Amino acid sequence: MYDYFKGHIEYITDEYVVIESQKIGYRIYTSRFTIQDLNLHNDDTILYTKLIVKEDDMKICGFSTRRELDMFEHLTSVSGVGTKVGLGILGSIDVNTLIYSITNEEVNQLVKAPGVGKKTAQRIILELKDKVLKNFEQTGPESTDQTTSSVATSEIHDDVIYALMALGYTKKEAAHAVDKVGGQFDDIESGIKEAFKYLV
Repeated sequence: MYDYFKGHIEYITDEYVVIESQKIGYRIYTSRFTIQDLNLHNDDTILYTKLIVKEDDMKICGFSTRRELDMFEHLTSVSGVGTKVGLGILGSIDVNTLIYSITNEEVNQLVKAPGVGKKTAQRIILELKDKVLKNFEQTGPESTDQTTSSVATSEIHDDVIYALMALGYTKKEAAHAVDKVGGQFDDIESGIKEAFKYLV
């Protein structure tokens, strides 16, 4: 029904954003990686969406790229993977790592996502491996150490941004400062300390 929403990001939480379009605020559930991409007070934000309709509920899920939306639709087509689990997977594993994990049958990577046990991970691989190979551009193999390091760095990066926001800075200001630092710090405390050098 809805292909995308374009408008002003009015509100951001850990689970959803509110985007104002034509003077209407739409609550759109999304992933941690899309939230990381968004900037507050951006009037040109586009979220690519899917309307989820159930007997007792309706919700809109949306993402900053069509690629992430496509992966969400693939994941939720798997038996036993609903909206909540699909969002949980995409909030824990970035799309490139997820593609690599599915195509290389890395069950141990998939079970790190909330709500995903070994059987669910195996079912995701069984049902999606061929579809993912066919429909998604491959980014090339990555070593397990590289993938783990990348995910860990991303998590610290996000935590520093949220900590700065709690201190009163906007998401845009916090993200800009952390980007200036380069995201190369070992813990949240050192990240905040370095980011302060770029905050007025």
